[in-house]
Amino acid sequence: MVQIVVSGVLFGLAHGLYGLSSGWHNGLDIMTHTALLGALYAIVYLLSRRSLMPCFVSHLLNDAIVLPWVFLLMFHAK
Repeated sequence: MVQIVVSGVLFGLAHGLYGLSSGWHNGLDIMTHTALLGALYAIVYLLSRRSLMPCFVSHLLNDAIVLPWVFLLMFHAK
């Protein structure tokens, strides 16, 4: 359980720095969501007998689906 929580928090902190440039609220929101995603990746890692490949693939799929929407919203807001 400690591995999952620590992984999630570190993943959230690492990704949350992107949102701090647009304010604390956005940074905290991004940190929270990515911390949960990081905890899910840690669970996948443990369930896959400590193989990183399922984590790489799921991260790639997540980025392929989510990032186009993020960029679209960023450019639309300006």
